[in-house]
Amino acid sequence: MLFMKRFRVPVRAMIMAVPACISMISCKVSDPVYSEGGKDLIAYTSSLMIPLSLYEPAAVTAAAMDVDSYLSMSDEDREDAETMFPDGIEVNRDGSVEAKGIAYLQPGGTRFGETGSRWTVKRPYFDLFGEYSGYCSVPYYEMVWTAECTGDNEWRLSVEMQDGPVPEASEAEAVVRYGGKDGAAGIFYVTVSGKRTDGGYMAAGNTGESPAAVRRISVSGDSYGEVSYVMQVSQGSFHVDFSRDGVMLNYCRAVFGRDGADYSVGSYD
Repeated sequence: MLFMKRFRVPVRAMIMAVPACISMISCKVSDPVYSEGGKDLIAYTSSLMIPLSLYEPAAVTAAAMDVDSYLSMSDEDREDAETMFPDGIEVNRDGSVEAKGIAYLQPGGTRFGETGSRWTVKRPYFDLFGEYSGYCSVPYYEMVWTAECTGDNEWRLSVEMQDGPVPEASEAEAVVRYGGKDGAAGIFYVTVSGKRTDGGYMAAGNTGESPAAVRRISVSGDSYGEVSYVMQVSQGSFHVDFSRDGVMLNYCRAVFGRDGADYSVGSYD
């Protein structure tokens, strides 16, 4: 028997370059039960699984594209372009690049858009459901992404995280295609599967065969400089199944549109 409820939730932009301390319902994957009108599953999906699996691959790709563009410039042009990186950017002797507050990158001597190139992109990830959920200034994980260019404006990304303060692991595999500009926003089409485990529990999410459209919005101002990494999903869907020791328990599905996201949650009997 399947029990389901539906909810309408407005789209909220997530600032990926600067961690934001926000208040939310706490729900660990170790107890993925259907409760309180489905709010626990929605909170877990919208505030952990979607950022990890949808926002992050797009943000990693956007950061690498910016750094790649910066590295291809003359020294004179680089001075003008440094406003793209609010906290500064440093190119090290070994060729690695630190875009402070955004990512640490190892280009490996290749252009990011060159077919066959492999970049490593290291970013902090702030897990607000973890042991230190109220302390946003301390990264809960350090995410190390591998991005391989598989064709024109398309990359395959993968990440594994097993260094949290509690015994659990997260991973994701994504294909990201840059779709160009939509007005002032950059569009990234993301097809992804990801999972997070904790003991015998697992939350596994995916976009299916159809990609989700993730919009990158530029923000100007003293806080973030001329460019920051604000990501929001404007099209597509994301489905998460919760299970324990291989037994299906619950699900949460988000269907995105320009005006928000429709969430449906349910239990498997």
